[in-house]
Amino acid sequence: MDYSEIKSSFAKSRTGLIGLGILACLVIASIFAIIAIPVETYKNWNNPASWTEFPKSAQPIWVNWVSVKKIPEHMILDSHETVIIQNNVEKIAVQKFGVDYSYDYFPGEFLLDYKTEYSGSPVLHISVTRPDGVTLKLLSSSLPHSEHLTVYSDKIFSTNESIRKNLRLQKDVFSFPVQT
Repeated sequence: MDYSEIKSSFAKSRTGLIGLGILACLVIASIFAIIAIPVETYKNWNNPASWTEFPKSAQPIWVNWVSVKKIPEHMILDSHETVIIQNNVEKIAVQKFGVDYSYDYFPGEFLLDYKTEYSGSPVLHISVTRPDGVTLKLLSSSLPHSEHLTVYSDKIFSTNESIRKNLRLQKDVFSFPVQT
């Protein structure tokens, strides 16, 4: 069977034409992906560290276009107001993030990615103040001790056991059952 016979058998068969059409679409999509998608995306595809900012349970943004109730969208909060309070004993850095939360459901999870410069034995406190003025203390954790000025970075996930425990201890401020 030579090339012309194969070509004519595909041209006579409807299934063969559909198969060739699908194959052509896949080749075109592959060429488009190579040209249009940045190389950095390919490098990060199998890198688990690059995926931590994108939770696997996050719904696509288009779900809210077709849904009656708005589900929480994945948000990355970068801009914040930082206030430094310093006295003879301690230095406190307060970072405030304003969020207009106009969704019909409670957020499923969060991630705090932080970086700090310090010496000594600092303590990290995380709390959330709701619009009704109630402040929820989420976490209080000491950072590794350092005699010299050091830069430290870490990620804190909402699944952290200390956060879950603190929310259970404050469950009386919620108007719904807290399941942690």
